[in-house]
Amino acid sequence: MAQTELLERRSAITARQARAASEIYRCWALGIMLASNSEPTGNGSDPGGYTVAQLDAAKRYREIRMAVGHRLWPVVFAVSVEDFSPSRWANERGRGMHKAAAVELLRLGLDMAADVIGED
Repeated sequence: MAQTELLERRSAITARQARAASEIYRCWALGIMLASNSEPTGNGSDPGGYTVAQLDAAKRYREIRMAVGHRLWPVVFAVSVEDFSPSRWANERGRGMHKAAAVELLRLGLDMAADVIGED
């Protein structure tokens, strides 16, 4: 089970925030990872190239990332994409951050992401 699902079940994040995390993952997987593994050009029998969906997902991923900002993005990315728990993220930062502080940073970042995504 994904960390965001566990956090939602434990009421650490809201359903809105969990949907935002899912959208971040979707945009990253389609727009960043899939695009980076695709051939930018094709040949005569296979036109290749990036799909419109990949380009749209990459654009949306960039918009979300910019809205969340560079201070909150690391925890949002770690939990949404890398499936870290907030406490693991806090521990790996090495600054003695308490889990509750990491969860609050995550919640703030996911709220900002949800605003961009249009989650109500």
